[in-house]
Amino acid sequence: MPDDALCLVWGRYRTWAATSQAAKAPLKRWRKAVLLLIVAGAVLGTLSEQTRGWELSIIVEKMPSVVCGLLSAIALALATFFTRTKLNTESERHWVRARSAAEAFKSQAFLYAAQIPPYDKEDRPENLLGIANGVRENVQDIIPVSLTDEDKLRDMPPEYLSVKDYINLRVKEQMDKFYVTKAQGHNVIVKKSRQWSLWLGAIAAIFGVIAALFPDGMTAGWVPVLSTVTAAITSFFYAERHEQLALIYQATADRLECLLARWNTTLETERNYVEFIKSCEAAISTENRAWMAKFIKR
Repeated sequence: MPDDALCLVWGRYRTWAATSQAAKAPLKRWRKAVLLLIVAGAVLGTLSEQTRGWELSIIVEKMPSVVCGLLSAIALALATFFTRTKLNTESERHWVRARSAAEAFKSQAFLYAAQIPPYDKEDRPENLLGIANGVRENVQDIIPVSLTDEDKLRDMPPEYLSVKDYINLRVKEQMDKFYVTKAQGHNVIVKKSRQWSLWLGAIAAIFGVIAALFPDGMTAGWVPVLSTVTAAITSFFYAERHEQLALIYQATADRLECLLARWNTTLETERNYVEFIKSCEAAISTENRAWMAKFIKR
């Protein structure tokens, strides 16, 4: 029969992990929308200026300039509005706190299953539920998503974990399938963002030279557009904290790898499994605090 306390806490981990994802997904979509609006506003604003002198029929002489100017103003106004209402600090704190709660529940579940103090005596269910209730109180102002009973118990560790099982289900799983994979993914995005900034900066420099040689041409008006687009893209990638997260995830993977290597090379008679598991959970907890600080700090 499954351990009721472990089932409850693991279910809370799954619930708050899903809540975090549900809160984070809209932020990514709104960041992309704001980026597109800023780019559109900058481009349309320049087109408004450059179409002002077009020789067209009397009826439509000013129409392109007016339409582009109006659309530019609308795009930039919407970008400002959505940044203030959808991408504010409170929205970001919402998913960060939900993720923090999920990681806390997960950590306690593994400590419980591995029978690490205070979960090494008969009162361990009461101890687990007491700590879990404390975690829940920290996010009582957030409404969690609903999951089925099957989803809540998915991938739940067994009630009693050996050190070998802990290493496979917790340390290696976290290290190989999360930290290393995530660090590599964030590194790829960082490289792409730098390439975008480099090429846009180079194009802006070329346009600047052309504008200096031909001041009456149309090129001069596009230099500030390129600068605005470059700044918007840089801000977009910075908001996701890709570079900082890549460093944090890789450092945590290295720390867990070192702990695992030390455990494997220690004589069995000298091994302290309690200290080993506590050290692993401390490393993961340190990572959680580090990325939280990066997102909450403004």
